[in-house]
Amino acid sequence: MAGVQQVLVVEDEEAIRALVAETLAQGGLAVRSAADGAGLGRELARSPADLIVLDRLLPDGDGLEHARRLAGCGRPGLLMLTALDGLRARLEGLEAGIDD
Repeated sequence: MAGVQQVLVVEDEEAIRALVAETLAQGGLAVRSAADGAGLGRELARSPADLIVLDRLLPDGDGLEHARRLAGCGRPGLLMLTALDGLRARLEGLEAGIDD
């Protein structure tokens, strides 16, 4: 993850959020986390992130909608974290601006 230093993990399930954050931190990254889209907004207002690991199904909206709001110049890299499978889910993510 060249150039990535600040990672923001946005996941509503605490156990998954903690596991992802801990794994990334063990790789030497500075990791912050949020449980929902509102927390995502607060964290980004506080400090930018180089990469956002974003859950697709959040309690306050679809992760794709949050991704679309981040679209534009200078946005961080976006990775979608989801239990959804299939080509349609992947295409929807790519259309929303998800990188992987």
